[in-house]
Amino acid sequence: MNLWIEPSTEGDAYVTCHATLEDPQGRRFPYFIKIPQQWEHAVKDPGDAFLVLALFQAMRYGGKLHVKGCVSPSLIENLEEFQTAWSLWRPGLYKALEIEADEMKESTAPVKEAVLMPFSGGLDSCFSVLIHRERDRQHSNPPCRVAMMVHGFDISIDDSEGFARALVHSRAILDDVGMKCIDVATNVREHHGDWEDTHGAALAACIHLLGKTFGSGVIASSHTYDTLRFPWGSNPLTDPMLSSQASRILSDGYKNKRSTKAEKVAQWPAAIEHLRVCWINKDTSENCGHCLTCVGTALCFAASGAPVPHRLGIESPELAVSRLGRISLSEAGCLRLADTILATAGECGVHEPWVAAIDRLLKKKKRAADFRQALKTPAFGF
Repeated sequence: MNLWIEPSTEGDAYVTCHATLEDPQGRRFPYFIKIPQQWEHAVKDPGDAFLVLALFQAMRYGGKLHVKGCVSPSLIENLEEFQTAWSLWRPGLYKALEIEADEMKESTAPVKEAVLMPFSGGLDSCFSVLIHRERDRQHSNPPCRVAMMVHGFDISIDDSEGFARALVHSRAILDDVGMKCIDVATNVREHHGDWEDTHGAALAACIHLLGKTFGSGVIASSHTYDTLRFPWGSNPLTDPMLSSQASRILSDGYKNKRSTKAEKVAQWPAAIEHLRVCWINKDTSENCGHCLTCVGTALCFAASGAPVPHRLGIESPELAVSRLGRISLSEAGCLRLADTILATAGECGVHEPWVAAIDRLLKKKKRAADFRQALKTPAFGF
């Protein structure tokens, strides 16, 4: 296979970097990452970025991948371990590759260390912003003053208006703490792939592209250490394996439950006013108020003793429990909600009737999940 690194193009105040993956049958998969022209100075040689962006697609074939461009040797070395993990986690889907390039040279790290933070406007990324701002003040860490919101991830690359509205909300949150927000776009999701597997690599690719200015990128956690889910596209084990010497990929927040995050974010009025956690709503800049993400987030706030944000479209914890009743949950999902919601409510002294109601509901849903699993598992002797 070949990965062709192609010339960038300019237009409409944006710079677009291009690459094309050619599979063993000669089929071509074009990739792009687009950034505002004012951030062109931050773009390093795009070979590292597109190698990471196209990696999962290439791993579907295995064999040898030749990059027609320049790649960091340290990244290739780290990706050997990354591929080993994923080929063991999903042996029927991914095969480890031998990676070579026309030129192998380490990128120069930024003279001044700066941190880039991917930001969606959701609970996890809002919490990471708060925590890093506090660390910057307390420990003189490299400043985390720039965030990145990517069009083409949870909002379709074809939905320009929806992304523009969502970007307004994210910038309102970030402006409140003096952080800039770079709007990036990529078509990576137009190609075949399981987004649950590939989203961490896609974030890392965008961080690599801006590596002339940002020596590291911090990806907010979606789980805690005691509820880690493998395989999952972004995790504290394989995220660092997407790094090079010049561009480090860091994970953040794995010791904090979502209820802990909600308790912290509840004290940030700008975040509560503009929070966006939903990715299935027809209007992608708003929350639907009915999906598991919306309902679960509402219950996290309630369990910590904070009001449910009006932005979620759920007026009360009682309504959230009612809507949860209509959502199918796995056994693991039931246990995770019980650990996050019920344990936190107990710790925070929240003993309202909805807490007992969700306890009963989760026990009922766990029994249903156990029954569904039993039907899938044949009994010995029959």
